[in-house]
Amino acid sequence: MASTPVTGNVMLEPLGGGLTREETFNGQAVETVNARLNILGPFREDNPAASQAATALQLGAIDGTAPTGLPAPAAGTIVGIISHSNAALTAGTATAQATVNGTASGDTSVLSTTNPTKKVTMLTTPVAFVQGDLLGIKLATSSGYLPVTADHDHYLMVRWGA
Repeated sequence: MASTPVTGNVMLEPLGGGLTREETFNGQAVETVNARLNILGPFREDNPAASQAATALQLGAIDGTAPTGLPAPAAGTIVGIISHSNAALTAGTATAQATVNGTASGDTSVLSTTNPTKKVTMLTTPVAFVQGDLLGIKLATSSGYLPVTADHDHYLMVRWGA
Protein backbone atom coordinates (compact mmCIF):
# COMPACT_ATOMS: atom_id res chain seq x y z
CA MET A 1 0.00 0.00 0.00
CA ALA A 2 1.41 3.40 -0.96
CA SER A 3 1.92 5.98 1.74
CA THR A 4 1.07 9.64 1.30
CA PRO A 5 3.70 12.06 2.63
CA VAL A 6 2.49 13.82 5.76
CA THR A 7 3.19 17.46 6.51
CA GLY A 8 2.26 19.25 9.72
CA ASN A 9 1.29 17.44 12.89
CA VAL A 10 0.43 13.76 12.93
CA MET A 11 -1.50 11.77 15.50
CA LEU A 12 -0.99 8.00 15.56
CA GLU A 13 -3.94 6.02 16.89
CA PRO A 14 -3.14 2.42 17.85
CA LEU A 15 -5.72 0.03 16.37
CA GLY A 16 -4.33 -3.24 17.77
CA GLY A 17 -2.45 -6.05 16.09
CA GLY A 18 0.44 -3.68 15.38
CA LEU A 19 -1.71 -1.47 13.17
CA THR A 20 -2.02 2.30 13.56
CA ARG A 21 -4.02 4.99 11.87
CA GLU A 22 -2.42 8.33 11.01
CA GLU A 23 -4.46 11.48 11.20
CA THR A 24 -3.04 14.87 10.34
CA PHE A 25 -4.09 18.01 12.14
CA ASN A 26 -2.93 21.58 12.09
CA GLY A 27 -5.31 23.16 14.58
CA GLN A 28 -4.24 25.63 17.22
CA ALA A 29 -3.03 24.38 20.56
CA VAL A 30 -5.66 24.35 23.27
CA GLU A 31 -4.91 26.50 26.29
CA THR A 32 -6.84 26.45 29.55
CA VAL A 33 -8.09 29.67 31.08
CA ASN A 34 -5.54 29.34 33.92
CA ALA A 35 -2.51 28.70 31.71
CA ARG A 36 -1.34 32.29 32.15
CA LEU A 37 -2.17 32.58 35.87
CA ASN A 38 0.74 33.50 38.14
CA ILE A 39 1.20 34.39 41.80
CA LEU A 40 3.29 37.53 42.46
CA GLY A 41 4.82 38.26 45.85
CA PRO A 42 5.23 38.14 48.68
CA PHE A 43 4.40 41.74 49.50
CA ARG A 44 5.30 41.98 53.17
CA GLU A 45 5.06 43.97 56.37
CA ASP A 46 6.14 42.95 59.85
CA ASN A 47 4.31 44.22 62.93
CA PRO A 48 1.81 46.68 61.41
CA ALA A 49 0.40 49.06 64.02
CA ALA A 50 -3.27 49.42 64.88
CA SER A 51 -5.04 52.19 62.91
CA GLN A 52 -2.46 52.01 60.11
CA ALA A 53 -3.58 53.91 57.02
CA ALA A 54 -3.27 52.06 53.68
CA THR A 55 0.48 51.55 53.36
CA ALA A 56 2.35 50.07 50.38
CA LEU A 57 3.88 46.71 51.28
CA GLN A 58 7.45 45.82 50.34
CA LEU A 59 8.12 43.20 47.72
CA GLY A 60 10.20 40.32 49.09
CA ALA A 61 12.44 41.64 51.85
CA ILE A 62 11.55 43.99 54.70
CA ASP A 63 14.66 46.09 54.95
CA GLY A 64 13.52 49.56 53.96
CA THR A 65 15.11 49.36 50.52
CA ALA A 66 12.81 46.76 48.94
CA PRO A 67 10.51 48.02 46.18
CA THR A 68 6.79 48.43 46.79
CA GLY A 69 5.80 47.51 43.24
CA LEU A 70 6.73 45.05 40.53
CA PRO A 71 6.80 46.31 36.92
CA ALA A 72 4.40 44.19 34.86
CA PRO A 73 6.28 42.41 32.04
CA ALA A 74 3.06 42.19 30.01
CA ALA A 75 -0.53 43.41 30.11
CA GLY A 76 -3.10 41.45 32.09
CA THR A 77 -5.51 41.52 35.02
CA ILE A 78 -5.28 41.10 38.76
CA VAL A 79 -7.84 38.41 39.59
CA GLY A 80 -7.24 37.78 43.28
CA ILE A 81 -5.33 38.43 46.51
CA ILE A 82 -3.92 35.86 48.91
CA SER A 83 -3.45 37.14 52.47
CA HIS A 84 -1.51 35.48 55.28
CA SER A 85 -0.54 36.37 58.84
CA ASN A 86 1.89 34.34 60.94
CA ALA A 87 -0.19 35.03 64.05
CA ALA A 88 -3.95 34.72 64.40
CA LEU A 89 -5.75 38.05 64.61
CA THR A 90 -7.52 38.29 67.95
CA ALA A 91 -9.23 41.63 67.35
CA GLY A 92 -9.82 44.12 64.55
CA THR A 93 -9.01 43.73 60.88
CA ALA A 94 -6.12 43.87 58.43
CA THR A 95 -7.31 44.88 54.96
CA ALA A 96 -5.20 44.29 51.83
CA GLN A 97 -5.97 45.80 48.43
CA ALA A 98 -4.20 45.52 45.08
CA THR A 99 -2.54 48.60 43.60
CA VAL A 100 -1.69 49.61 40.05
CA ASN A 101 0.87 52.43 39.92
CA GLY A 102 0.24 53.07 43.63
CA THR A 103 -3.54 53.47 43.30
CA ALA A 104 -5.67 50.96 45.22
CA SER A 105 -8.13 49.13 42.98
CA GLY A 106 -10.67 46.31 43.23
CA ASP A 107 -11.99 44.25 46.10
CA THR A 108 -10.22 43.92 49.44
CA SER A 109 -8.92 40.84 51.24
CA VAL A 110 -9.71 41.09 54.96
CA LEU A 111 -8.09 39.15 57.79
CA SER A 112 -10.22 39.21 60.96
CA THR A 113 -11.24 36.98 63.83
CA THR A 114 -13.35 35.08 61.25
CA ASN A 115 -10.33 34.57 58.93
CA PRO A 116 -7.50 35.09 61.44
CA THR A 117 -4.46 33.78 59.51
CA LYS A 118 -5.31 33.30 55.83
CA LYS A 119 -7.77 34.43 53.19
CA VAL A 120 -8.02 33.97 49.42
CA THR A 121 -10.10 36.63 47.72
CA MET A 122 -11.12 36.36 44.07
CA LEU A 123 -11.92 39.82 42.72
CA THR A 124 -15.49 40.24 41.51
CA THR A 125 -14.16 42.54 38.78
CA PRO A 126 -10.56 41.89 37.67
CA VAL A 127 -8.28 44.94 37.71
CA ALA A 128 -6.64 45.60 34.33
CA PHE A 129 -3.06 46.77 33.88
CA VAL A 130 -0.69 47.34 30.97
CA GLN A 131 2.94 46.40 30.46
CA GLY A 132 5.17 48.53 32.68
CA ASP A 133 2.54 49.35 35.33
CA LEU A 134 3.75 48.87 38.90
CA LEU A 135 1.74 46.15 40.67
CA GLY A 136 1.58 46.09 44.46
CA ILE A 137 -0.55 45.78 47.59
CA LYS A 138 -1.52 48.25 50.32
CA LEU A 139 -2.40 47.16 53.86
CA ALA A 140 -4.56 49.03 56.38
CA THR A 141 -5.48 47.99 59.94
CA SER A 142 -8.42 48.94 62.13
CA SER A 143 -8.15 50.78 65.44
CA GLY A 144 -8.66 47.56 67.44
CA TYR A 145 -6.21 45.46 65.39
CA LEU A 146 -4.32 42.85 67.46
CA PRO A 147 -1.74 41.40 67.75
CA VAL A 148 0.56 44.17 66.57
CA THR A 149 3.38 41.58 66.50
CA ALA A 150 1.89 39.72 63.51
CA ASP A 151 3.86 39.55 60.26
CA HIS A 152 1.94 39.75 56.98
CA ASP A 153 2.62 38.21 53.56
CA HIS A 154 0.25 39.01 50.70
CA TYR A 155 0.29 37.85 47.07
CA LEU A 156 -1.36 38.97 43.84
CA MET A 157 -3.02 36.44 41.56
CA VAL A 158 -2.41 37.71 38.03
CA ARG A 159 -3.64 36.48 34.65
CA TRP A 160 -1.40 37.65 31.80
CA GLY A 161 -2.97 38.73 28.52
CA ALA A 162 -2.71 36.66 25.37
